[in-house]
Amino acid sequence: MKPAEESIRRRVFVALALVALHAVLSVVLGGILLTTAYRFANTFPGGGQVGSPDELYKLGGGPWFGFLALLLVGVTDFVLTTILLLRTPSTRSKAWIVPVVGMTVSVLVVFVTPLAFNAPAPDIGG
Repeated sequence: MKPAEESIRRRVFVALALVALHAVLSVVLGGILLTTAYRFANTFPGGGQVGSPDELYKLGGGPWFGFLALLLVGVTDFVLTTILLLRTPSTRSKAWIVPVVGMTVSVLVVFVTPLAFNAPAPDIGG
């Protein structure tokens, strides 16, 4: 095997490993986002308590925007990396950049999404 082919195979493996790492990171970041939403809702005295994912509507569309953004960034990362890996050897050598950018965007999504949370309305009734 030529050294150039081995180098390209190694870079392909690195790109695929980074895509898998991004998938795991997205799951972890989704859990962090969910925990952040619960903590945000519980900081308001007398506010509507949020204790399960089906009650996230009390915080507006912010949490769902965050989860959707994490999903879309992960899918886009997978698709773009696959396209780069299926193209010429020169694009294969740079395919690792897409998952790294995707992971960075995913982390930024988790930090920015809480800015879109709404204060929960008080629970009415008994």
